[in-house]
Amino acid sequence: EFTGSALVAYARGIYRLAKHGGTGCYTVFDIPPAWISTHSAEELRAHSL
Repeated sequence: EFTGSALVAYARGIYRLAKHGGTGCYTVFDIPPAWISTHSAEELRAHSL
């Protein structure tokens, strides 16, 4: 279950990266955590800070 969730989250991040013009090879460390989350940037700031 964890592996599937992680794969979906990073697929979401790669999709967002492609929308911003990113191309090429990336590692999991290159994907911003905000692009992995289903929450908005405002929600992440409110709950993380």
